[in-house]
Amino acid sequence: MRDLRDLTRYRKKLIHHRTSEQNRIHKILQDANIKLTSVLSDIFGVSGRRILEAILNGEKIETDGLRKMVD
Repeated sequence: MRDLRDLTRYRKKLIHHRTSEQNRIHKILQDANIKLTSVLSDIFGVSGRRILEAILNGEKIETDGLRKMVD
């Protein structure tokens, strides 16, 4: 039972860290005037991750390009 509680606490801690990092990334994007939430409901879904990866690779993404990547 103790091991199960330890694993549950550890999982909860990992989820908290993941959420903190997602919030940090979202804030950085907003501060950079990159408003992905106007195009995507979940910026950490498949399409959102693809767009974030393109941004990290230095690709220039126009609004039309975002719509194509999402579809």
